[in-house]
Amino acid sequence: MQAELDALTERTMRLAQSPYANHKEFLIYVLDARAHASDQSLRSAQSALLHRGARGHLMSSAVQRRVRESHFVASVTPAIKHLRQEIARLSAAEMPA
Repeated sequence: MQAELDALTERTMRLAQSPYANHKEFLIYVLDARAHASDQSLRSAQSALLHRGARGHLMSSAVQRRVRESHFVASVTPAIKHLRQEIARLSAAEMPA
């Protein structure tokens, strides 16, 4: 997971070097990086929960808080579903009919 995080961080830093780029490919890369960050958040929280065991399911557990936060990231900020829909829409707009 650390290697994935490092790769995503490097990718994000490269995107941040041109914050005013406005072509479709760049926007797709940004949306894809956001979707990957949400996915990684979910996977890391699930891993923490599995390693914590039954105590990780208690509402007072820090792991349970991380699980709830990862679900928030995936479903609200914008939702992974919406990121993927926008990526598909932009990708379809690029392809000739």
